[in-house]
Amino acid sequence: MLTTFINISAQASTGSLMLHPGMPLYLANIGISILLGGLLWYARPLMSLQPSASQLANPLAAQRTRISGLLRNPAVLGVTRVIVAGIFLLLIYAGLFGTQIPEKNAATIITWTLWWTLVVMSVFVVGSFWCAVCPWDTLASFLAKRKLWRRQRAPYSLELKTPPRLRNVTIAAILFAGLSWLELGYGVTLSPYTTAVLALIMVVLATASMVVFERKAFCQYFCPVGRTLGLYSQLSIAAIRPVNSDVCAKCTTLECYHGTDEIDPCPTHLVMGTLKNNTYCISCANCIASCPHDNVAWASKHPGYESVFARISSSESFFLLMLLSLALFHGITMMPAWDPWVKALTFHLSAWGLQTTANLMAFSMIMLVCIVIPMVIFAMLCGLSWSLAGKPKQFKPWLLQLSFIALPVAFAYHVAHNLSHLLRESQGLTEVLLNPVGLDALPLSQKEIHLRHLNAIINPEWIFAFQVVIIILGYLLAARIARKRINSLCAGSSIVSSRVLIPVMGFVFIMSGFSLWLLMQPMAMRY
Repeated sequence: MLTTFINISAQASTGSLMLHPGMPLYLANIGISILLGGLLWYARPLMSLQPSASQLANPLAAQRTRISGLLRNPAVLGVTRVIVAGIFLLLIYAGLFGTQIPEKNAATIITWTLWWTLVVMSVFVVGSFWCAVCPWDTLASFLAKRKLWRRQRAPYSLELKTPPRLRNVTIAAILFAGLSWLELGYGVTLSPYTTAVLALIMVVLATASMVVFERKAFCQYFCPVGRTLGLYSQLSIAAIRPVNSDVCAKCTTLECYHGTDEIDPCPTHLVMGTLKNNTYCISCANCIASCPHDNVAWASKHPGYESVFARISSSESFFLLMLLSLALFHGITMMPAWDPWVKALTFHLSAWGLQTTANLMAFSMIMLVCIVIPMVIFAMLCGLSWSLAGKPKQFKPWLLQLSFIALPVAFAYHVAHNLSHLLRESQGLTEVLLNPVGLDALPLSQKEIHLRHLNAIINPEWIFAFQVVIIILGYLLAARIARKRINSLCAGSSIVSSRVLIPVMGFVFIMSGFSLWLLMQPMAMRY
């Protein structure tokens, strides 16, 4: 294994580029074979039936659990928020005043290797629970409203309603793309200082939004991390829901929406009795604490159920497709060929008299192309499917409803890609935790970093096997969503033939296959 790694490194275009081997061919072949089998199975004709009322109803049966009982006391979650905010402030201090060696500073290691990977993975189990303890929101609430968990008058907030034009996730999508641009174009992940500054900027944005708008407009519409987790949480196996829907139907006071004298209203304007999906729920537990009937609790659900029947807006569809594009783009930028591509385009731009900005323009242009290509492929294949179905509805609703198929594929590659970062770059985590500011720390040599990447926490073969399983599960869930969605869109037809299904299944297969191909490539690690 070590010899293979050294040989790959020697063939890289830059001598100092740190690479680790990609997924073995035999595992990739197994994955592709299963994808092909899934394509043939899920592209078979289906009987088109109108979804029944029971299918469209929320099938969750919430159970009162110990955690639900704890969350009825706002102080429990409030104390947790304070602890998380304290850790956040420590990371800010480490980034601003600690060593600038990225692998020795807690700001970069914990933020980019530990937190971002684990918070995405946790979505499958606990939905958007991270939003409930988010330090950006905790600090913003303290600065703008001088409170941590008790309801009180907001002395420094205008409490204006969010303008209708801003009541969508377009800004969050742009900010998410901007964060990716900063991360990959400016190397934010390699700079503790810039990481800390970026975190402080997010606190400022959250505070400014809270000062101007009512409730938590930043969490609901503008936060790039929160809206990412919100979309991903549709795949979660857990959600906050009513214990008995009949109780909610008879409720006239709606404390879950309006709050009480002591508990804040729902920060994202949700009514528990009509809640159908997790997208905008930030798991703050206000509804659990405020419900006078003790009728709200955590519930288990089938993964991806909401992606089968939920409605979606244009901005959510755009964000969802961009999540897929950006997830794949992160993998592309780690390939050995990435630097030569950027350098080649930079050379051509410099020849046109753009020397000062050529490199940044080259990166931005390639990034834009990588974002647009999956969207264009999706639109073309959906258009083909729509035409083959006889154009049963307007194309826009068809396009929007089928965009859900990108969600499991994006989530699967996001988790598989970050899993490698977590298990390879977490070596030395104990040392960083014991010395978060990197006092007297010395940088690792190239050889030490190479060996660290090779000596992952678990056997690399197991990492690759887990990645294949994750990609396959995402693919199968996306294929199931595609069949259910097309069944709903073609309601009224007696049968949906394979020719209608194959273009949409083809998109899922292409994106999942490309995900496996990316995982096969030798990748440049960060530190």
